[in-house]
Amino acid sequence: MRDFKLILVSIIIALSFGTLAVAETITVTTKNVRVVDGDSLSVKYKGRTIKTRSSCIDTPEKARYGTYEDKQHGKIASQFVSDLIGQFKYLQLDLSGQDRYKRFITTVYGIKGNQKYNINLITVQEGYAYVYKKYCKDKDYYRAFEQAKVNKKGLFALNMREPSKVRRGK
Repeated sequence: MRDFKLILVSIIIALSFGTLAVAETITVTTKNVRVVDGDSLSVKYKGRTIKTRSSCIDTPEKARYGTYEDKQHGKIASQFVSDLIGQFKYLQLDLSGQDRYKRFITTVYGIKGNQKYNINLITVQEGYAYVYKKYCKDKDYYRAFEQAKVNKKGLFALNMREPSKVRRGK
């Protein structure tokens, strides 16, 4: 009987807070968004904070890995994303799953009028992110990456190292 009451209370609590579906689209004002890293956001939504990981992109870390230069690249990439998001009043977040850290994998769109701008793709196009090859199948990202690298855009002008290699100590 005690187990039944505990389960019932747990269900009631879960229903009262609501849950996000893994494949869901949400719209938030940019006031409710904080850039954690160039590829990670913290979003206030329906009274709680959700953590997201931008799909298809990998930006340098701000604080945890690599040399001083790598961390500076992380700060620059984060500032780029923050400035980019700041150009919009609303963001649309397309949630497509969760990673091992329970962050929602998200394609982020800036909304202006009835136009949508893919923040993840723009970050690659402007040279502030690598394509996260392990998880990205969208050819637009690969084309944008090659163009940014060839044209030494953004952090490629500063010889940005591949973030996944930096994290592995290579």
